[in-house]
Amino acid sequence: MQCVLRPVKKSDAILLYEWRNDSLVRKNSFNSDELIFEDHQNWLYDTLNNPDIFFFIMENGADKIGQIRLNRNDNVCVVSYSIAEKYRAQGYGKLILQLAENQCVSNNIVDSLVGYVKKSNVASQIIFRSLGYSETDEGDFYRYFKAELNYTDISKSEENMKQGGGTTPH
Repeated sequence: MQCVLRPVKKSDAILLYEWRNDSLVRKNSFNSDELIFEDHQNWLYDTLNNPDIFFFIMENGADKIGQIRLNRNDNVCVVSYSIAEKYRAQGYGKLILQLAENQCVSNNIVDSLVGYVKKSNVASQIIFRSLGYSETDEGDFYRYFKAELNYTDISKSEENMKQGGGTTPH
């Protein structure tokens, strides 16, 4: 089975709410407050109706592994992603970002991606660096930028994962 990104649907509201309220996700988010479901649901519906937001869930068969959101501003998308707890430290963070880059290239969404990562979020720092993003120290966080996105053969990444080649420390 191969991991794929599929667009988020309204019916994903509960799953996304649970993922967003995960303690590590909240710790790594710039807004670390616990969400109220009704507020989350309203945000999700607004997000799904915004043509400049591309929101996906990564799946492997029936397994839902993580989510990634790309907020477009001109020809750059700001990246936000998370991986479900049971799939962390297995290389899926790198894979979801590669799949998002492929979406951008295949669908001519943008040429560049930017991610903002707290200094305490070492796993995401490693992922962005491993994919060739430039890093800028912004004081309380790092800014990762990649221009001229290229399509990546994901089968090589997935084969590396099967051989134990994750990208985050265990």
